[in-house]
Parts: sequence; C-alpha cells; structure tokens
Amino acid sequence: AVQIAENIVLTAGHCIDGMDLKYFRVCGKDYEIKEQILHPKFKIGEIIIHDIGILVLNESTDLIDFPVLCWDRCELTRYEELTTVGFSHQVKKKSEQGSFFYFGIVLEDPFEFKFNSTRGAHVWFGDSGGGVFEDSGKLAGLISSFRIYDLTITEMSASPLFMYKEWIESTLNEYKCND
Repeated sequence: AVQIAENIVLTAGHCIDGMDLKYFRVCGKDYEIKEQILHPKFKIGEIIIHDIGILVLNESTDLIDFPVLCWDRCELTRYEELTTVGFSHQVKKKSEQGSFFYFGIVLEDPFEFKFNSTRGAHVWFGDSGGGVFEDSGKLAGLISSFRIYDLTITEMSASPLFMYKEWIESTLNEYKCND
C-alpha cells in the first residue's frame, strides 16, 4: 500500500476485498483503519476489473511527505524506467535502478498497464498494492498482478492512477483529515 495523504492509503483492491482490516502500520506504529473502500466497479461478478482500493485511517500518521500522483497518461512512455516498492516475503523493498520499464496498456487488459524487466527482476506475491513510480518519481500505479508462462514471469501489471483520478480525488475530498 502507499500512503498518499495524512490519513489516506491506496492499495490494490484484491488486497482488501473480503478482509476486515483493523490497522495500517507506518514506521512501526499501528493506525486504526476507519474504512475500506473498493472502487465502485471493482468486480463484475467474480472478475476483478478495477483493482484499486482506499484505506481511510482514523487519524493522521506521522508521515509528512507523500508522493506526487501521476495524473497524466502522457507522462508514461514505452521503455521508461520504473521503480517498484513492494512487500513480498514480508520484506519492504525498492527495486534497483534499471530493473523495470513501462511497456503500455494492451487491449486484453485495458484497466492496467504492463511493465517488464530485461534483468530478470519481478514482483511476487505480497507486492500487490505497492507503488510503481515513473522516472521522475511520481506515483504512476499500484502493483496488481503478474503472469507466469513456462515457469517464467513474463509480465507484470499495475493499476494506473490516471484512470482513477476523479474517484481518488473525490474520496480524498470526502475523507482527508484536516488537522
């Protein structure tokens, strides 16, 4: 998950779907979760379409710096370097420089962007909901999935924030702490 305001956290929707989460941990301190909000069109039937969710915390955390959100699709270009921050194997980690690059949006998955690696780097179970940052450091997406073919991770996907700008902004306006 990625905290984007004093009491607002973005994550992949599948990370909170059906869960009754109580706390969000920041720098070793737990903050009570007031509300879990899935995108209104998260699923159609049992198929995940818009894999994004928001956690609203009861109070502001001690963090004071939040990522700038990438609202413009034009800021992402094919083969642009990306940085991921994930939590697989219960270890927070940031990808090494040059590990990932933006590929684009494909017709089969119009609500995700694809990213790949030429260095064998990959995301794994537990990284979902973590941030994907474009080359100037703006938060561009949230890790949502990966695909394996012939025992090899062949592509990784993220929910692009530019597709959810209005929903994120309206949720921020409704729930953001003003203390």
